Amino acid sequence: MNPPTSLTELRTYLASIHSFRDRIRQANVDVELSNHPDDHGLQRAEQLRNRPDGANPCVLGRPRTQRFMAVMDLMLRGRAADAEAAETPGGDSTGASLPRACVTS
Repeated sequence: MNPPTSLTELRTYLASIHSFRDRIRQANVDVELSNHPDDHGLQRAEQLRNRPDGANPCVLGRPRTQRFMAVMDLMLRGRAADAEAAETPGGDSTGASLPRACVTS
């Protein structure tokens, strides 16, 4: 994933992550699939072809799926904090504001 860099777009993206996180929790989602080339999707497909009766490598389980979304949330909060600091007069874009990203909702 390569999230946007502007504060407005980051806030929108973060709102989407919150919405998806709530929806996958409600739906008891336990699978993570992506169309990004670096998510090991081709390797997972190969594992399924080679071991059709084995464990499905796309099934993470609910806790790991929620952890994935929590990591996305924290990463975006950190980037938003950095963008906010950079846009603030006298702000610091070195990551000094990053600890604020650890606040959860």
